[in-house]
Amino acid sequence: MSYPPVRRLRDRCRPACGQPLIRVSLAERETRRRTGQSEGEWHASVAPYILEVVESGAYPHFTRRVVEARDPSFTEQFTFGLERILDGVSAG
Repeated sequence: MSYPPVRRLRDRCRPACGQPLIRVSLAERETRRRTGQSEGEWHASVAPYILEVVESGAYPHFTRRVVEARDPSFTEQFTFGLERILDGVSAG
């Protein structure tokens, strides 16, 4: 099985679709304060480790998640969140 290059693995380590944007933003800010690294720098620093884990073959579920991951657009994230809110309102 062929795996994406490290830079593509780095790009796939994104917040899950549907997380509130403010939570993601605050988490990124706190991580930058704590580590002294930007999000991109942090992703670059962990990408070799993730690639090592993927290539080991020891964690097939993790590998599948990394390989199949995609980065949802802002519109997709917004739509997902709005649908959850409207579902909650209509159920109430």
